[in-house]
Amino acid sequence: MCRFHSFLFVVAFIHLLASGSATSAVGQTLKAVQLSNGSSVELRVLMEGAYEWFESSDGFAVVRTPDRYEYAFPLDDGSIVASGVLAVREPQKLPFPPGLRPTLDFLRKKRAEVSSPSSSPSPNPILVEQPDGTKLEIYLKGSANYSWYEDKIGYTIIAIRGRMEYAIRNPAGALIGTGIEVDSMKPTEAGLTPGIRPSDEFLRKRNSSR
Repeated sequence: MCRFHSFLFVVAFIHLLASGSATSAVGQTLKAVQLSNGSSVELRVLMEGAYEWFESSDGFAVVRTPDRYEYAFPLDDGSIVASGVLAVREPQKLPFPPGLRPTLDFLRKKRAEVSSPSSSPSPNPILVEQPDGTKLEIYLKGSANYSWYEDKIGYTIIAIRGRMEYAIRNPAGALIGTGIEVDSMKPTEAGLTPGIRPSDEFLRKRNSSR
């Protein structure tokens, strides 16, 4: 490649980065990751700002949960979340197509959150769908460093393997799922209280580790 063509290529690439339309791939090559069932699968690591996701060799989007890698499906806010389906080497027919990725609008919002981590989430509800098709309106809480959700009457919710569950706080101060899907029963019947949030000490440690 001549020097002039090299210069044009560099200029074009910088323009893409500046416009926010380019996704920076942490690893263009596939790398093997260990699955919770003992097998392994090759995934490509993708990242835009602080938002990380993966792609299988056949193009399906994958996200990492605390203990496994799962195929991802899209939400109305433009994000992709865990579906509950383990990202095995040879997937069965999935209910969503390959090539899913966060929308550019969602990624721009995530970049804005990271650049201003103390900013408050939008007060508008987010529409999500449970695996059984139930639609929920929930509200994003927290910050770019640590976030959770609440229902319209203030009960705390987190996403666990593609489904929304009511949450409680563990001894370390973090939010964990109860196994009770949102709207499957009244939270009062399960002995839950509204307004549960991570402890201040947990959030301080979380923020200092960033």
